[in-house]
Amino acid sequence: MIKNRKIKNALALVLGASFVVGGTACSFFPTDSEKDLAQTVAKVDITDYLSETEFAQYADDVETIMSYMSTESSNKLTQISKRDLVVSFVNTGSTYINSYGYTYRQTFELLMKNLVSRKIMVQYALAYYLADETSGKTAQGCQEFIQSEQDAASGKTQELLKAHPVVSALKYFLDEEEYNTAVYTLKKALNDSLDSAETSIIKAEEEEHDHSEARTVPTRANKAKEDYLPETYEIYTGRNAADSCGPDYTRVEGSTPATRMKAYNSFLANLVSNNLISKDENTSNFLEMNYYYVELSSQLEQAIMQKFGEDLTERAEKELTLELVKNQYESDLATQQKKYAASVTDFETALGEVSDTSFVMTAPEENYGFVYNILLPFDALQNEEYTIAKNFDYSNSELHAKRAEILTRVQGKDLRGSWFSEHDHANYAYQAEDNNWYFFEDQTGANKNLEKYDTLGQYLGKYAYNGTVTIEEDGSYTAKPTAVKDIDAFIALMEGYLADSTNKTVSGAKYDNYVTYDEFTKGTAKYSVNEKGEFTDYSEFMYYTGKVEGLNFSPANFFIADEEGSEDAYTALSAFNELMFAYSTDTGCLNTYFGYAVSPFGTSFVPEFEYAAQYAIRELGVGGYVVCPSDYGWHIIYVSYVLPNGAVYGEAADITEDMLKEEGSFFNLYFESLKSASAQSYQEIVENQVLVEYNNGSCVTLYENRYEDLMSMDE
Repeated sequence: MIKNRKIKNALALVLGASFVVGGTACSFFPTDSEKDLAQTVAKVDITDYLSETEFAQYADDVETIMSYMSTESSNKLTQISKRDLVVSFVNTGSTYINSYGYTYRQTFELLMKNLVSRKIMVQYALAYYLADETSGKTAQGCQEFIQSEQDAASGKTQELLKAHPVVSALKYFLDEEEYNTAVYTLKKALNDSLDSAETSIIKAEEEEHDHSEARTVPTRANKAKEDYLPETYEIYTGRNAADSCGPDYTRVEGSTPATRMKAYNSFLANLVSNNLISKDENTSNFLEMNYYYVELSSQLEQAIMQKFGEDLTERAEKELTLELVKNQYESDLATQQKKYAASVTDFETALGEVSDTSFVMTAPEENYGFVYNILLPFDALQNEEYTIAKNFDYSNSELHAKRAEILTRVQGKDLRGSWFSEHDHANYAYQAEDNNWYFFEDQTGANKNLEKYDTLGQYLGKYAYNGTVTIEEDGSYTAKPTAVKDIDAFIALMEGYLADSTNKTVSGAKYDNYVTYDEFTKGTAKYSVNEKGEFTDYSEFMYYTGKVEGLNFSPANFFIADEEGSEDAYTALSAFNELMFAYSTDTGCLNTYFGYAVSPFGTSFVPEFEYAAQYAIRELGVGGYVVCPSDYGWHIIYVSYVLPNGAVYGEAADITEDMLKEEGSFFNLYFESLKSASAQSYQEIVENQVLVEYNNGSCVTLYENRYEDLMSMDE
C-alpha cells in the first residue's frame, strides 16, 4: 500500500447502502493487493459475553449458528475485512473528509466503529430471536434451513450458497416479505445507480432534450410507498431485456441495450480494478456473481437490524396507553399556553412551523389562521406599463387607480404545460374517457394504484388541463393553455369548481368599497388617504368576497378526507389547492401544510394582502375567500384553517381510543408522533446499552496495524 494515495472514484455497494457507478475503472489499490484487502482487520464475537447476561442459555446457540456461517476462509458475521473498510470509505467516508473536514484517521476510525457496531447488533439480534419463544427460531432449525436451501438449489446458485452460508442463515431469521424486501432494496440500488450512469452516457452521446418551463408538482407525485414491494423486479444490465425486469422498472429516457451495457461494463470494470471480482468471473448473470452474494449478505444484516428495531418500536408503542397520551397532551398544552401567553412572537414562530409532527395546540388570540394564495400576475407588457406609470408624477391614489385599470386586463393561464412530456420520467399527464387531460393517474385517476402509491394529499385531481393538447408525430406534446380572460372569469371558474367538488353552495359578490379605475376617473369614488397621501382604508382594495357554505370544519378532524368529496373542509381545500398548482405564480405557497400563517396583528405581507387575509379569517372563516390586488397582480386568498382562541383541539379528558385511531385526525397525528418519539428513544436506549455493554475487549479485537496505512494517509 502506497501512503497518501487518494481514492479517486466510487465503485460499489457498501453494506446495503447504495451503489455508485463510476464512469471509468480506477483502482485505489495496486492490482497485486488482493491478499492485502482480504486481511481481517477486526473480529467481533459476543458469545462469551452473552453467557453472563439474560441470554446466557442461548450463547452456545448463537455461537453454533455463527459457525454455520463460516467458510474455510472467513466468517462473514464475525470478521471485518480490509476490503469492507475500504469499500465503506469509498461510498460514505469521503463525505466526512470533503464536507466535514475529518482527517483520514478520524474517518477510518469512525467507519470501523460503525462496522463493529453493526456486527454487535446483528449478533445480539440473533440471541434476541432465539430467546423469543414466539419466533420459533433455533440453532438446529437454522442448520436445517441452510442445508435445505443448498439442497434445493443447483448449478452456480448452489455453489454460491455453499460459499456464502451467511445468506441462508440470515434469511432464516426473516419472514418471506422481509427477505424479499431486502433483495428488492439491493436490486433497486443497483438499477438506480446504473440508471444514473446510463443517463450520463446518453447525454454525452446526444443533445439534451428541451422542456418547457418546469412547474412545481405535488410533493407525493408518483412516489411509491416506502414499504411497497413489487412482485417482480430484476436488475437491468443490457444483456437481458428491460421488459423482463418487471413492470415496476422503467428504463431511462433514450436507453438502449448498448447504452445500458456501457453503464454495466463500467461498473464491472471498477469492481475488477479494485479486486472485488476476479477478471475471469462470468458476469453475464449478475445474480450468479460472488459479488452479489457478498452484498446480499450485507443487505440481510441490515434487514435483521431493521426487524429488530421494528420489534423494539412495537414494544415501545404498546406501552403508550391512552392515559399516558392524555397526560402528555395535558402537559404539552399547559406548556404552550404558558409560553404563548408570555410571548406572541414565540407563538407566531411556532405557527409558521406547523406540520404533522409539530403542533400548535393553543392560540392566545382569536383570528389567527392560514390562507392559500393564487396569484394571477401582470404579464411582461403589463408589468412594464405599470413600471412606466410609477415614473410619472402621480399621487398614490392616481397610481393605484392606473393599476386598477391594468388589472382589468390580467388573464389567468394554466401553468401545467410542463407536466406533459414525451419523456416518461417527466410526464404526469393522461387522457381520461371524457377526452380531457388530467394528471397523476395512479394517484387520482379512476384506476388508482394505492397499493403502490399514497394519495396526493390535498390535491383533488379532478380539474382538467385548461387548454388544448396536441400529440405530434414524434410523440411529443404541444400543450397550449386557454386564457381565462379576466378576474371575473377566473372567479366564476373557481366558484364552479369548488361547487362541483364539494356539492356545496358557493356564493360571493363584489365588495362595495372597491375603487375601480372608472369610478376614480369619473370622481364617483376616491381612495381614502391622510395628509401624507397614505392609504387609510384598505377595504377599498378588496375586489370580491365569497365562501363555500356549510363546511363542517373541525380543527381536530381537518385532515380526515371524505371519500365522496361532498362533506368536509378538506375537500374544498384540496380543490382550491389544485387550482393553485394550475394557475398561481406564487410558488411559495405550493406544497405547504396550510399555506401562509396570518397574524391578526402586523405581518410582512404587502398591505393589500394583509388586510384582505385578516378580513377573510376574521369575517369569513374556513372556506372564505377574498380577491384583492397588489403590485404583483390579482390575489385570490382562500382561508384554509382558523385557530380558535384557547385549546384548539379540546381538553385531554375528552380524548378517546377511537380518536387516536381516526386516521388523519389531529389526535391520530399527535399519537403517531408520540409513538415515533417514544419508539426512537426506546430503540436508542436499547442499542446504546447493547453497544456500551458489548463493545469491549472481550467481544471486539481490532488489528489496527493491518489498516494503519489507511489511517496514515494524511501524513
